Amino acid sequence: MAISLFIAVVLAFVVAENLPRSSLRHDLLVPGQPALNALGLDQRWDVFAPDPRRQVIDLESRVTFSDGTQTTWHLPYRGALIGAYSDYRWRKWLENAIADANRPLWGPLALWTARDVSTNLKRPIKVTLIRRFYDVLPPGQTPDRTPWKSFAFYTADLERSP
Repeated sequence: MAISLFIAVVLAFVVAENLPRSSLRHDLLVPGQPALNALGLDQRWDVFAPDPRRQVIDLESRVTFSDGTQTTWHLPYRGALIGAYSDYRWRKWLENAIADANRPLWGPLALWTARDVSTNLKRPIKVTLIRRFYDVLPPGQTPDRTPWKSFAFYTADLERSP
């Protein structure tokens, strides 16, 4: 009985999340939003309509080590079946990580990717964050997309860091 009640309440909150902006939606989401956030169900279903994303975005972090070698960090990709769930979260993180509005996060992002690829034998000295993207063309066009474009949007010189 308790599980059925829990499922019914969560479904009501999900429906409320997708209602048009109104006082009813607001009143339902006051208690419901924390639950939706905790369960990861706070996404709106209108994500693809009426205006879907027209670009595919990606991030590279190029790390240079003290011995002159380089490596490139990419978002984790865990496959199409189970990995799709964690990959989706990484893709949402990517959307926010490269946004100009989140410029204060770029330094910590560069440090984090440097730590992720470093070893005891290799000390990172420079990190360059690179935005990659291509435009998706309207259906029926060949090719269906433009070539990849990329540009460096942040560089951290770790030798000069305090």
